[in-house]
Amino acid sequence: MGNPIVGALEIIGIRDKGILDKERLLLRVLEPVKLENYVVINVKSTNGDKLTILNDKVFWFPVLLVNSGEYIRLYTKSGSYEKETGKYGEVPAIFHDFYWGLDVPIWDSVKSNAVTIFKLNTWNTAYLT
Repeated sequence: MGNPIVGALEIIGIRDKGILDKERLLLRVLEPVKLENYVVINVKSTNGDKLTILNDKVFWFPVLLVNSGEYIRLYTKSGSYEKETGKYGEVPAIFHDFYWGLDVPIWDSVKSNAVTIFKLNTWNTAYLT
């Protein structure tokens, strides 16, 4: 069984859970993608397939076109977007690093033990006067 796929993104997994300076979500891009169409939320899985949407942590990716074969790392900590060249295993790779801006880890198996990614097809904003 392969990794979960949402649209053009493959969910590789959460790395270094519970360690704020290292905790991150790792995604692989399967085809060119506009990241602004994707939203990440933390969830709690209980009783098998039942998910509790916590609604307290939401990350909406900014406007950016990412190419097939590149990787996305969403760090829990604060920071600024960076594009890096490195390796995934022994293979050369390009990483797009994003930062959630939180001051505590969220994937520590107590607060949250799963991730849900939504691919948005459309949205609209209403400005209140």
